[in-house]
Amino acid sequence: MLDHEIPTEKNLTDEEIVNLVQFEKEGGNLNDEEEDEDDEIPLVSVKKAVSGLKIFINYFEQQDNSEFNIDDLRVFRKYLRIARTQEFNSKRQSTLDMFFKK
Repeated sequence: MLDHEIPTEKNLTDEEIVNLVQFEKEGGNLNDEEEDEDDEIPLVSVKKAVSGLKIFINYFEQQDNSEFNIDDLRVFRKYLRIARTQEFNSKRQSTLDMFFKK
């Protein structure tokens, strides 16, 4: 079954039916533009961002391929430093009195 509506007011020709089936096999969707607008970017916590950047930097450092430029590694380390700062600043400090009140 097709996921989109087919107008039933007119009969489809054999060529139109073949085109619809081929379009579906290729993974096409007539409503691609509408679906792209509805997609929301999921929120990522600072902790997950720091963890992901650490993993990627480790992966990057292990590569011998010339496509991995050392200047790019510096950029990723810069963003790791920024994310760590944000993570540190987001932590809430409480007094010792607050600990005993809990």
